[in-house]
Amino acid sequence: MTFKYRTLTLGCLAAMGMAGAAHSVELAGGALEVYGNLYPQYQSTSVSGGTTSIASSATSMGKVTYAAQPDKTQISSVGSYVGFKGRKAFGDTQVGFDVQGVVNIQKSAGAFLSEPRDAYVYISNKNLGRFAMGQMDTAYKSYGDRNRMLGVASSNFVSTSGLLSDITWKKASGSGSSSFHTRTENQVSYQTPVYSGVQAAITTTIDQDADQASSKTIGARAIRWSNKEFYASVQQETHNDFRLLSTALTKSKDTANRISFGYKKGPWNLATDFATLEYTQAGLSGSAVKSYKTNTMQVTAEYALNNNVRLAVNTVRGDAGTCSKVDGSACLTTGLGGSAVNFGAMYSFDKNISVFALVGSASANDNAFLASKAIASTNFGGTVKNMAVGIQAKF
Repeated sequence: MTFKYRTLTLGCLAAMGMAGAAHSVELAGGALEVYGNLYPQYQSTSVSGGTTSIASSATSMGKVTYAAQPDKTQISSVGSYVGFKGRKAFGDTQVGFDVQGVVNIQKSAGAFLSEPRDAYVYISNKNLGRFAMGQMDTAYKSYGDRNRMLGVASSNFVSTSGLLSDITWKKASGSGSSSFHTRTENQVSYQTPVYSGVQAAITTTIDQDADQASSKTIGARAIRWSNKEFYASVQQETHNDFRLLSTALTKSKDTANRISFGYKKGPWNLATDFATLEYTQAGLSGSAVKSYKTNTMQVTAEYALNNNVRLAVNTVRGDAGTCSKVDGSACLTTGLGGSAVNFGAMYSFDKNISVFALVGSASANDNAFLASKAIASTNFGGTVKNMAVGIQAKF
């Protein structure tokens, strides 16, 4: 059997639950591993309440009209992915790569592996740390928001990132994302070795289209400490020239600061995050909004009833925040922000195959809206409710 067909066979067996763990094959003296997390689900979504527009005097944040999506029922692949890892050791130094592709089960989505998730190469040394280049999570994302509900939260409606790391208003146009839950390309990262449970990381992106007027980059740094039971981390991420407050060609800087805590012992797995998000833009004039700042938080809890059954709940909220204008006049954020609560249960046949059920509700405050592929979109002040059942196959 040739190498490529052997690798494909292993991947297929694992995906069907016929293989108990990720598999490695030897390639030129190194290892190639096939792995994945598939969790398609049957999902029902309903959107209710709110209005399709708000009075211009209700908030100073330049809101745009946004209509809710209709109710829908679907079978979704959610954030399912398949990945390939390769590595080769040279004494204490290791060189490797990690490439993941998002799995689509809808015919209309086009390619089966539709888009890359992580796609990077790295070189690491046990005494010097790890250096990587490519597309990957920023240090802010990977060091915080650690407890992703039941291992099926990525790109799902039970994810807390939409409110924990993003805002509930959007400009009509702009040059960058408002979210700090970021996996991005053109990135360079460095992660230290672990010393007495402490590890630090720094990541930065390169703008290949930078010019004198704009250099759109993302920089993040984080430090964490952990032992067998406790986890604590501090993270910061900055976005330069994303211009969320105005499309004027002036310099902007958006900053997120977050602290994260975790506890895992016996049947309990607990996590909480507290974040401050701030968006600023210089060089504006008159009554233009020059800054917006908001606080967010989330709490997640999982409890194992026995070796097969786990229960989970999370809740997340973002407040209305505050803003300021160039000329010092009143700046309104009345009715911004929102909240969500989600519940889940999972029955695991073994460490690879499980069935799960999820239910959740997310509500925007009176002058805010929630927009997400995973949870659909609300009117201003609307509510979206989701229910889902699914099957998870890990390998």
